[in-house]
Amino acid sequence: MCSTYRRTDYGEIPQGQDRSPQKIEGKNVYLRGFGSFVVKKRAEKTARNISKNVTIKIPEHFIPSFKPSKSFVNDVKGNVKK
Repeated sequence: MCSTYRRTDYGEIPQGQDRSPQKIEGKNVYLRGFGSFVVKKRAEKTARNISKNVTIKIPEHFIPSFKPSKSFVNDVKGNVKK
């Protein structure tokens, strides 16, 4: 883990690619005051190509997802200019 941190209004965030290995291993990353990067599992499903009238099987896979923290969302909502 990197010992260099960047100070922001939402806490300390590590610089560089220090969080990437955790994402590759399938672990979730939580940044206090900012949000969470989580790995979500998508189930196997079937899709259709209607132009060729073909059914395609989409295998189970994992995708990254971001969920902002409540404090971050409230700060953004409070600072939006109309």
